[in-house]
Amino acid sequence: MKILINTLQARGGGGFTYLLNLLPELAKIDRKNHYYTLYSHHQKIFPLEGLPDNFHWIKLGLVWRSNLLRVLWEQIGLPFYLAIHNFELLYCPQDIASIFSPCRVVLAIRNLNPYADIKYDLRYKLKNLIRREFARISSWKASQIIFVSQHSRNTVLQQLRIPFDKTNVVYHGLSPIFNSGNVKKREISEVKLPNKYILTVSTINEHKNYLALAKAYALLKSKYQIEHHLVIAGKEVVTEIVDKMKEILTQASVIDQVHFLGEVEYQKMPMLYASGNLFVLPSILETFGHPLVEAMASGIPIAASNTTSIPEICGDAAIYFNPYDVEDIANKMFKVLNDEILREKLIKKGFERAKNFSWEKAARKTLAIFEDVYRSAS
Repeated sequence: MKILINTLQARGGGGFTYLLNLLPELAKIDRKNHYYTLYSHHQKIFPLEGLPDNFHWIKLGLVWRSNLLRVLWEQIGLPFYLAIHNFELLYCPQDIASIFSPCRVVLAIRNLNPYADIKYDLRYKLKNLIRREFARISSWKASQIIFVSQHSRNTVLQQLRIPFDKTNVVYHGLSPIFNSGNVKKREISEVKLPNKYILTVSTINEHKNYLALAKAYALLKSKYQIEHHLVIAGKEVVTEIVDKMKEILTQASVIDQVHFLGEVEYQKMPMLYASGNLFVLPSILETFGHPLVEAMASGIPIAASNTTSIPEICGDAAIYFNPYDVEDIANKMFKVLNDEILREKLIKKGFERAKNFSWEKAARKTLAIFEDVYRSAS
């Protein structure tokens, strides 16, 4: 089977994490089929090294940074490319398929934002509407659709009216760097980490609920006088939120105990998790939540929102709060920090829970879907 994987929509974060982990695992289990990964010169992480010779890399120099121009090429140019080179399967891992593809399509819907009831501004709402409509048409074209959690499947099914028998849930896995033990060094580049800290890991944008976290941390400091600092690791996508956070923290006189690290090199993340005292995820929207699995595998107890896919991923390995209730967030964080028995219980359950998430499992399930679609076309 000759498979084209279109990665042109992957721009960072979870999109890259998914591909960086899935492709090597596919390479380990499948030497029979030929994979061609389509990428652009803007995506510096590709090609990956060390993959066998049935994995090929196609660098497309004609793709602009503009999302509109990229989508136009995917809908008009890509079908011709697929036909000319006799591809038998197209895998689109980023929510939108090439609608006029001459070969069978497997689609992954991995972004829940367009389907969420969040008070975005008008521009963002329009963008989500367009994404949703493209996904609707793409779901009609696709032979099979992959979701990364039961919650995301249920949410999207209701809105796009996709036949259930076209859908599959394939959980993400855990990167091998979290399996080799945790290094307790407390320095990342030029940043020296505090002795005690609460950690959160995520890009900073609207649905991650960082303003509530800033208020909860300020309340935690004033109400319980905890020593712990707050460490935030993640790309600052929406600078307005960062500015508002700093304003809240400055007014509460705790800004000097909050560390904005920005995007941290992935190889340093195991140390960052393992050196912390509490991992907190205040998000009101998660499709899967890579940091949750990473935190569980790193032996750091978790306090997280009781929304979307988060309870599905963590199960009983986390304590949950209402993300819209600042006092509840602060109280639950303090409960974990102050209760040693609870901490040890959450850590133990987290280690066990993390074993359920494997990129090898994800690769095997994904390959099985590819082969089922290919056989159905024969």
